[in-house]
Order: sequence, then C-alpha cells, then structure tokens
Amino acid sequence: TTADGTTANSIARWNGTAWSPMGTGMNSSVSALAVLPNGDLIAGGRFATAGGTTANRIARWNGTVWSALGTGMNDTVQALAVLDHRTIAAAWSSPSNVAVLSLTGLVSITSQPTDVSLIPGGVAAFGVQASGSDLSYRWRRNDIDLVDDARQSGAATANLTLSGVSDADQGLYSCVVTNACESRESEPAELSCRPIILQQPPDQVVLQAGAMIRVEVPPNASNLYLWRRDGLDLVNIPGLLEGVTTPALELLADDPSLLGAYDLIVTNECGRTTSATSVVVDDNPGECIGDHNQDGGVDGSDVEAFFIDWQDGLPEADVNQDGSVDGADIQAFFVAWQTGC
Repeated sequence: TTADGTTANSIARWNGTAWSPMGTGMNSSVSALAVLPNGDLIAGGRFATAGGTTANRIARWNGTVWSALGTGMNDTVQALAVLDHRTIAAAWSSPSNVAVLSLTGLVSITSQPTDVSLIPGGVAAFGVQASGSDLSYRWRRNDIDLVDDARQSGAATANLTLSGVSDADQGLYSCVVTNACESRESEPAELSCRPIILQQPPDQVVLQAGAMIRVEVPPNASNLYLWRRDGLDLVNIPGLLEGVTTPALELLADDPSLLGAYDLIVTNECGRTTSATSVVVDDNPGECIGDHNQDGGVDGSDVEAFFIDWQDGLPEADVNQDGSVDGADIQAFFVAWQTGC
C-alpha cells in the first residue's frame, strides 16, 4: 500500500528520484504491465477497481486517470503484450487462456502526403487522411510546427496549402494527427525545387510493340525529360521509339535493336534527377535468361556461369543483345536472375 513511505495502492511510478502514486491505485494486486506506443500504461492483475473506477482485472493509465477496458476479465490477468499500436493480448490462469483486445478510437494514418515539385510563385498542397475519433491536425516543416499566415493555410487541418512558394519553402512536410488517445505523425513529404520522381519505371519490360516505360512525376512540374538506352541519349525513331522527351517512352515494335537498359534524365532550373533503370528483355519462352547454365533452376551456379562467359566476352553473356558484352549485360542478367523463370 506504500512505496518508500508514499501511499500508492498496488502500483506506483518511479521518476528516477522518487516514487509517486498513480491516482488512487488498485484495490488488489497488479501482476502484469504493458506500455502502448503513445506511452499509456496497461495494467493487469486481481483488482476490480482502478482509481476508484470499476475495471475488472485490466485497466489503462493515460498519465492522469485510470479507465476500464471494456468489461474486463473474469480471472486474474498474469501477462500482457502489445501486438501493435492498437491491439493487446492478455493471458490468465494458464498460457492457453489468452484474449486479444482491439482498442478503438486510436489514430491510424490511412493516406500519407506525397512529394511536391516547387514551382516558384505557384501553389503547393499537401494532404493526409486518418481515422480515429475527435482528430486534430498540425502540419510541420523540418520538424517545426506551422501556423496559418498570409501564404499558408490549413496548418491545423488535414490539408495544407502554400501559395507564392519560393526556395525558402523547400523542406520535409509532415502532419501530426492527435486525439485523446494518442498522437501519430505521417511520413514526410518533400517540397523541392529539384526534379522529383514519385514512381520509378518497372525493373523489367518485355520487348513488344506498344510496351511502355514510364515514370510518375508531380502534376504541373516544369521539367525537361530525356530517355537514354545503355547510357546514350535517345531520339524519336518512326516505327521504333516515341516519347523520348516525355515521362512515358513507348516501344513501337518488337525489334531487337530496342533491347537494353533504359533510364530517364529529368531536368529543371534547380538541377537534374536520374530515374532507376528499366531493362527491356526479349520474351523468348524457350529460354530463361536467369537460368544461364540451363540446368532448370535459377540459383548461384547461374551467376558463376554468367560471369565466366562475361569475362571471356562470349556471345552468351550479351544478355541485352546489343552486340557487345559490357556492364549493361550484368545489370540485365541480374534483373532476369532475380525475376526467375
């Protein structure tokens, strides 16, 4: 009933220097504790009340008061575990007696903000979606809270809008969503003058007429684009290639000359960004590129066999079939090897 002389019924808090009570405590013993990600404490034991409130053998402390979790348990809680930020497992009497409790009303961010390209003098908007009860919002830039002013609005809502943006507005924007239970912060989204690629091209594209290699960029981004194959700038070729200066490159024919490793250079007034590489491969159902030694499996022995052929400059190592054995073939081989057959 006491902790170092301080009245504390069945439970107390140690701050590194002294013990202090947690409300009026429990009317019987506490045998298990667990901490939620937001810092709230879950206590289990033999008690029937916590802080004077009916709480059958399990209760929650939010730093100020105790509250019940549903109607509680019908036997002594001996163990607690937090499975995720909203689910608790409680065990009693024996390990086979386990209950799982899902807490309602907690904050869950269901849609994260996305990166935005900065267009000087233009508008930049960020949004977040969350579920939970009685939510409040606070946007931040580079971990500093924002407030509404002449150029920014919605700092305390789910949608932040910046007008007349300039280089000074660049940074990482996130939103802290809060209710009475907890606070959760969104993933950061970047506002940047440099080119931003929201979605990279696919790792591998099968050579066929109409095949597309594309990236996703923020809407209204003032960028210049140029696709490359095996590090060389491309130009539109009637009947073969179209869209070399756009975010989406189209292969117009099933022509072996189009095989190779493609990437996109995105440029604006602030600099340039290079996309990930997308390898165009021949779709030959009779051949598995990753199974280089043709033993029916794709494994480490294929890597060894490929590098032997590559070091010897053998035609079998010209994976992208561009007429030369070089580093682009290594990249093309490993894409095919990781994909399997």
